[in-house]
Amino acid sequence: MSIKKLKEGRWLVSYMDSNRKWHRIKVRGNKTTAHEKEMRLREQTETEIMFPEKKQQNVTFRQLTDNYFKLHGPQLRSTEWAYMAKRILKRFGKHTMQQLTSKELQAFYNEIRAKGRTVATARRNMTLINAIINLAMKHGDYVGANPCKAVDMEPEDNKRTEYLSKEEIQVLKDNCRKDVWPVVFCALCTGMRRGEILDLEWDRVDLIHDNITLLKTKSAKRREIPILPELKEMLLRLSPKPGGKVFEISKDAFNCSWKRMLKKLNMTKYHFHDLRHTFASYFMMNGGVITDLQQILGHSTLNLTQRYAHLSPEHLKKGIQIMKGAFGEFDS
Repeated sequence: MSIKKLKEGRWLVSYMDSNRKWHRIKVRGNKTTAHEKEMRLREQTETEIMFPEKKQQNVTFRQLTDNYFKLHGPQLRSTEWAYMAKRILKRFGKHTMQQLTSKELQAFYNEIRAKGRTVATARRNMTLINAIINLAMKHGDYVGANPCKAVDMEPEDNKRTEYLSKEEIQVLKDNCRKDVWPVVFCALCTGMRRGEILDLEWDRVDLIHDNITLLKTKSAKRREIPILPELKEMLLRLSPKPGGKVFEISKDAFNCSWKRMLKKLNMTKYHFHDLRHTFASYFMMNGGVITDLQQILGHSTLNLTQRYAHLSPEHLKKGIQIMKGAFGEFDS
């Protein structure tokens, strides 16, 4: 290590870290201040050499996140994780792993819920943080306990099937921005997820055979979705192109406009995902087959689709048969 005087009361401190890499930093103050900084850096380097686990405690959460997306990013099927990471990094990016405690993470989870976000949203944030830390531990970038394990989270309710009435759909249409309604209408006609719609490209839309092909899905399986005639008309009005995004509105712009509109209409109980529930509910109420719905929605198991089975008229007709003869034989 060395100290060199610069102009205007500044000093240049050169030092070698525990990886034998040289660094230079500028320090303001007198020579004593520069010497004190040099001593602290020397002590830090010696400590990291003698106790390598302490060095790993000083790695920042941002460093682990960058490594996670570098190693695991290409395998992620949804771009929502990257957007979520940006929000998480605003809160914890500068934290070292020593500072990232379960208490900090619990407060973060509680704040998400306090803002009215769903349990699923709050849990997904924690899932991403947990995955980042676990991968770092797997590759030896971090040694220590995973603070996520001590965070108390509510169980996720996957049985929500809130759907919009025809009157509510008309209200949305009348109040949607011109570039927002096509996205909403596509969700109502296909049951596609928001990310799937906003990421949809023209080369995956076949207007000759009336079919949409999804490759990057939540279940990691290719999915084929038929195009309804009214949806086809809307897509044709968007002027199909050889490539590029079907819906040109950005995710941030869409989300902002969608939330603002729901607040204005006092419809904040609804989420975009309820458009998917709306499609599924009307599909079954109009006599759809549950296994066909499973294929369209891309559910990995039929159990996930069964939540809509009670809306099928045929299902109700079969169900009522269990009452046949329940009261014995008598004349009506």
